[in-house]
Amino acid sequence: MVSKFEQVHVPGSAPETRSTIRHQFAVALPMLDSIKGRLEAFIDAIATVGLGVSLEYKIEDNRLSIIDRDTTNGPKILGRLLPK
Repeated sequence: MVSKFEQVHVPGSAPETRSTIRHQFAVALPMLDSIKGRLEAFIDAIATVGLGVSLEYKIEDNRLSIIDRDTTNGPKILGRLLPK
């Protein structure tokens, strides 16, 4: 499993400077690394149905939360991973 960051989205109206964004990213990487095994298991499970996934996260008060996941076919994934 190879993980990579393809894009960091910074809204044009973001009040943070580039330096602040770099610092926030430097804080985020170790937090993401601490749950790497769980993230890889989640992504590998989605890959079993032949799809990729994009995860969005936020860090608030030093707590990492995955706030969204996008795939090319969410219902297919849920049907395979959480059968009725």
